[in-house]
Amino acid sequence: MLLPPGAAAGEIVRCMAKGGAVTYQEAPCPEASAERSIGIPTDYPKPNFSERDRLLAREAELDKRLEARRDREVQELAVREARAAREAELEMARLAAAQQPQYLLAYPYWRPQVRPHRSPPRVWRTLAPR
Repeated sequence: MLLPPGAAAGEIVRCMAKGGAVTYQEAPCPEASAERSIGIPTDYPKPNFSERDRLLAREAELDKRLEARRDREVQELAVREARAAREAELEMARLAAAQQPQYLLAYPYWRPQVRPHRSPPRVWRTLAPR
């Protein structure tokens, strides 16, 4: 139990039984089957830290670009919604103005009225007998 995982593993052997069944195992094959040693590595290669850091930096840059794009799209959406709301407000005001009667507010212009000179009304007498 105290050995690292790679140290406990031995060489992997390919065993082929007489019926054609193939098994891979760490223990030696039974005597009735054909044994062949294959080169399957049992330990992990050392991590490539420089490649990992390069990929992480590339991914971080991609995340920044995606966040900037999302921020731009959110701002554009807010501007479009504000413009649509403003246009709807103007349209409602225009419709309200069209439905109400139009009144002209004006102050009367006062000027003295000059009447043309007329003679006093004539009294017509009837010619009928009294």
